[in-house]
Amino acid sequence: MDQERFAEEEGERRRGVPERREEVVEETRREQEVDEEQGDSDYIGDEEEILMEFKPARRRFLKEYTAGLIWLIIAVAFLTRDWAFPFESELIKPELLGASFFLSAAFIFFIYSEARRNVEKYKITDTAVYEEVGQFSQRVTDIPFMKLQRCGIHRPFIEKIVGIGDVRVDAGRDYFLLKGIANPEEVERLIEKKMREVMSGGNIGALHQ
Repeated sequence: MDQERFAEEEGERRRGVPERREEVVEETRREQEVDEEQGDSDYIGDEEEILMEFKPARRRFLKEYTAGLIWLIIAVAFLTRDWAFPFESELIKPELLGASFFLSAAFIFFIYSEARRNVEKYKITDTAVYEEVGQFSQRVTDIPFMKLQRCGIHRPFIEKIVGIGDVRVDAGRDYFLLKGIANPEEVERLIEKKMREVMSGGNIGALHQ
């Protein structure tokens, strides 16, 4: 009887091992999904609420995009028109060489502009303003609303024409610019609203520390 009971317990234990393994695998998968959802925002506290998240507008890199577009037009012109080149031969096709060169230049300008745009990210939470710079090696700067003294819009002539602007958040010695954003007025209003909430909450002294 003892041997039969031992065999039954051993069988139940072995049947439970795959089930436990499946539970561990499922738990690990859930943890990975949580990590992926958090992404590169793990510097934000669990209780912080992200109110706005944005990055520079493409219009900030209008010069680079325009240069890329010009090179692209020249590349298309090389392919669509008949050009007479003195060194043209069966092996050398100057129009293909020219189109390849200008197409590569256009590609470089477009990739450079997108890379520059995605290297800067800004977040506004219910407690602070964050600036995140870098793609692989990231540098994060934050200014809590309780230390923020002022914010304002800086808009040079060209940025005013294309409808973008910089928002400067200033805490005395510490400050940074939210550069080339598409909605500077909306961002400024949100930051000023959070500053007023901090002041009305009795943190006027902390605001100027």
